Amino acid sequence: RAAWCAWADQLISSEFHAFELLTQSGKQSPENLIAICRCLALLVRRAVILPKSDSSEDLLSQCSRALEHLLHFLLPASTSFLPRAHSLALRMTTVHCFQWLIRHPQFRVGSLTDSLLPQFLESFLSLAQDAEECETQLIVLNCVRSLPEVLDIEANLALSLHFLTILDSFWRIGGRAAALRASILDLIALLMQGLNSSALTGAVNGGLAFELQERVVDIVGKDLTLNSSLSAAGTTNTRDDDDEDVDGSADTLFEPSLRLWHSLVSGPGSAWSAGLDRLLPVLTGTSAMMTAEAATNHRSSFDNPLYTRLESSEQARLYFDIAQGCLRLATSGVQSPCDFLHRWTEPFWAPALAEAVTHNQMRADCVAAKLSPNQAPTDTTESDEESTLVVQQLTLLLQWLSRLLVLTPEAPIPPSPCGLLLLHSNACLTRAPVEVHDDVAFKANRARLLLLAQLACFPERRLFLTRLLTLSYTNPGDLNFTNACLELSATPLSSSTIDTADASAGLFQPLLTRILTRSDCLTDYRARRCFIVAAFVCLVHMVNPRHYLAGATASDNTQASLETLLASDAVHATWLEPIINLAVQVLCEGDQQVTATFAVDEGDCGLWLPPPTVASLEGSRGLLRSLLHFWQERVGGDIVASEILAAHVDPAILEQFHRQLNQPPTTTLLA
Repeated sequence: RAAWCAWADQLISSEFHAFELLTQSGKQSPENLIAICRCLALLVRRAVILPKSDSSEDLLSQCSRALEHLLHFLLPASTSFLPRAHSLALRMTTVHCFQWLIRHPQFRVGSLTDSLLPQFLESFLSLAQDAEECETQLIVLNCVRSLPEVLDIEANLALSLHFLTILDSFWRIGGRAAALRASILDLIALLMQGLNSSALTGAVNGGLAFELQERVVDIVGKDLTLNSSLSAAGTTNTRDDDDEDVDGSADTLFEPSLRLWHSLVSGPGSAWSAGLDRLLPVLTGTSAMMTAEAATNHRSSFDNPLYTRLESSEQARLYFDIAQGCLRLATSGVQSPCDFLHRWTEPFWAPALAEAVTHNQMRADCVAAKLSPNQAPTDTTESDEESTLVVQQLTLLLQWLSRLLVLTPEAPIPPSPCGLLLLHSNACLTRAPVEVHDDVAFKANRARLLLLAQLACFPERRLFLTRLLTLSYTNPGDLNFTNACLELSATPLSSSTIDTADASAGLFQPLLTRILTRSDCLTDYRARRCFIVAAFVCLVHMVNPRHYLAGATASDNTQASLETLLASDAVHATWLEPIINLAVQVLCEGDQQVTATFAVDEGDCGLWLPPPTVASLEGSRGLLRSLLHFWQERVGGDIVASEILAAHVDPAILEQFHRQLNQPPTTTLLA
């Protein structure tokens, strides 16, 4: 290897010297051009090969020398004596060699110094300006894109600003070339991802991130609106008058603009800003608040929302991720979360509801299936896999509503989310199978059940839950959907919603059945607490107090009559022990360290806020004790309740239940 390195060094040196002599004499030929191009390829390969295995410190100097030679051949003055075609060919060869070198695992990043990198950037820009073909400009831009992939450009504020200036110039060069501008948007998104990669990076370079964000927000907004243009007004304060005539430019820039927007709201270092707030009307399609009637009748009732323009699974994924990022930043940053939720909940969800009602005949599980042709559109036995996009929509709805319920406890749920809750409840409780192994839409239905279960954890929302379940079993053809959404939204908040006169076994049994069969599939202990609370709420509503009241009136509640009542009590015989057993399991789990390992449909990235009543173990115990008290009252008091428990629950399980339920509060330090 040492001999080969010595031979390569001699060959490279002699070839460069010969090229200089021929240049001075003006006797260049195509053969000379081919020879120097091959020499450049040998140069970069030699730079990453060591003569000896123990001389790794030499790699830095070898890479530095190679970069200096490459820069020489990139400079316009070094090839100005050549014919234009030969000059471009030599400089493009240098570009390929440079890209190969910096991507090689043995390349030493330290060799590309802060003084050398700006010279390369200027040379790349000059080459792009000299090249007329868009394909050539794209190759050069792709080489520029390699730099943020291997260097921490965002760590150097001055260098980052220079990098942005170069991109501004590339944007002007792009002119009518939408493909080139799309690549520039992807490159800016890559830089933004680096700035937002960690909270520390965001704090150190907050000024740069803010400046970059403000400079591209207008471009994103223009490219994602219906009348998208290629104006660079947001970045360069110039305008190409012919841009509007470019066919397909809006389609070309649509997905890159989504990726750029996604980079603005993703990562621990991202932060909410006035610029992001200005983009929200683009996300919803209008800046005005919409009514449920406008959202459910005709698409023309509102402007062109982003939701209806999605044409691929990747675009839909970006859309939902953007919405998640906006929700996370706007409800946990400096802006009032109540203001964000009040302004944007209805406008954001109205297009999704309109799509479901107008085009899918109330089939909520078909909402996004059109975007994924390889996935079945329904969650019936006719399909063999569920749509990932439906799960994404449900995940976002679950996260959004959890924040709405927790952060705005006295605010009504807007009509459009009410409509989606109704559609998803209908899909889960009337069409999905009870058994998990028969359910091809397992993740979607698990998220739907958690949507209902978290409502049960808010005592003031239980009247809403009862009305929602009542409407869920109504034949869609017999339902005035707009009025149903408005009535659900107008449901009053009440802490006394349990009917003490009648039972609702048929209303709550489908929900209870599915909760009990799917509770073991949850990995988030807080979600399991929601499930057990919902199970107790279902039991309380399913109990018919008249059953025990009639028996007590007829025979003064003697032991014989009580045994007769217990024997005919199908509700407790079927459901009481499974509920108590689940409660024991959940109460034994205790409070745990919340991690980011939960499934996507269980509140990924910490966006799902658990109801305050189940956020702690002691709060869960208190809520269960309250529900147990309601249940005791409905069956006729403590004595009857004790007899029912003794008759239908295994003594060992019952003893564990009482012990876990009545444990004194303890202070637990989370690891």
